[in-house]
Amino acid sequence: MIYNNLDSGEIRHQNYRNNEDLWFTIPTDCEMVDLVSSSFDTEEPYDYVTISGLKYDGSDTIRVLIPSTTIVHFHSDRSETKKGFVLKWTCVRPGKPKSKTNQFAKKISQKSQIVKK
Repeated sequence: MIYNNLDSGEIRHQNYRNNEDLWFTIPTDCEMVDLVSSSFDTEEPYDYVTISGLKYDGSDTIRVLIPSTTIVHFHSDRSETKKGFVLKWTCVRPGKPKSKTNQFAKKISQKSQIVKK
């Protein structure tokens, strides 16, 4: 299930069933999104989420910057299931820092450029 507005949202798939193959899209008009798992629990290695060719399973932590056109795929096998997952996404717009961490990194980068001159 997908909950969203144009700048942020969630992909929720909790208490999933056996034998599922689901594809989720991110319904937004921005080019890039920051995708973060707020909860993640799948049967490792048989039930997993694939994002941009990378497979996540078990209790992995997900934090990726991806194009908003990226398809998120979920697969479960025919046996055990777990709690599932919630993936939160936020638009990343050019020129707009997405967090205080990025602002700090930008300041460090600017200072290192000053030192190099």
